[in-house]
Amino acid sequence: MSNVYKVLENGGKLIVSDFHPLFVIAEEKEGRMTFKRSYFDQGPKIVRPEKDVPPAVEFLWKLSDIINAAIRAEFRIDCVEEYYIEETRRKKTLFLPTDFLLVATKS
Repeated sequence: MSNVYKVLENGGKLIVSDFHPLFVIAEEKEGRMTFKRSYFDQGPKIVRPEKDVPPAVEFLWKLSDIINAAIRAEFRIDCVEEYYIEETRRKKTLFLPTDFLLVATKS
């Protein structure tokens, strides 16, 4: 966040749109919601999202970690939204936020 802050002009906007951390760790098994790991277990974890994709290292940041990083970098938070996107490629039918949006301004 601090590097983004350095390169933006005053009044510039930071826009972060990503998967919601809760959605990343949730899964549905036999109609019940379960979690693959704790929301507070921040990683690193080796993951292989698909069979033909090489493994990657993943860190799980809590939503508050992302917001606080922007605040520490001296951004002014304009809004934070959590929302649910229903897509066929996402097989989960959980009613958790799937994505989030953070908009902040460099003062």
